[in-house]
Amino acid sequence: METTIIGVKDAAKILGVGETRCKELAEQGIIPALRMGRGKWMFNADLLAEAIKNRMMMEASERRHAALTKQRDGERNQSPFHAKIGRPRRTPPALPQ
Repeated sequence: METTIIGVKDAAKILGVGETRCKELAEQGIIPALRMGRGKWMFNADLLAEAIKNRMMMEASERRHAALTKQRDGERNQSPFHAKIGRPRRTPPALPQ
């Protein structure tokens, strides 16, 4: 299995952030990285993609939990996947017989 090691510039492009923010995320441990020497950061492209996937799943779960909490609190009586309830449909007039 081939391991692809990339630098800060490429990792920032993948993440859609600036290089400084990419370094901050690495320092905080939010994305997997290895610091070499005084300031050179190295990233495994496969692990970076996996970290993005895990973060997406976690945030989706948090949004789903928040929506279900709102529903349970009575703000909404439907599943969050149903369309919003608008004005009721007008009943068409009866046809003459």
